[in-house]
Amino acid sequence: VRHPASMAPGERGDVALEVRNDSPCPWSPMVHLGHRWAREGAPGDPVEAPERYLPGGWTEPGATFRAELRVRAPVEPGRWSVRYGLVQEGVAWFGEEGSSAPVEVLVRAAP
Repeated sequence: VRHPASMAPGERGDVALEVRNDSPCPWSPMVHLGHRWAREGAPGDPVEAPERYLPGGWTEPGATFRAELRVRAPVEPGRWSVRYGLVQEGVAWFGEEGSSAPVEVLVRAAP
């Protein structure tokens, strides 16, 4: 995972991930890579971000693809973690065990 360690509120940053299908089933073109932000120490559900990476076709078992995307930091300063995972649009997010480890990001207050 390549991700900025700190970002300004609302700033866009470049991210690179490698994703491998370890399941016995192929992923359809409706399976996309997404991400959710969670504020450190704040209760509640993570904030789903609208950006998605579309692999562009079926991902067969054992196949790997590299995803490069631009993400936008939350608008509230603070310590946040971002977790990348797969989502079948209109259905559900894949299980947490299939998600990436959280990446810690400091969202700096504006000067």
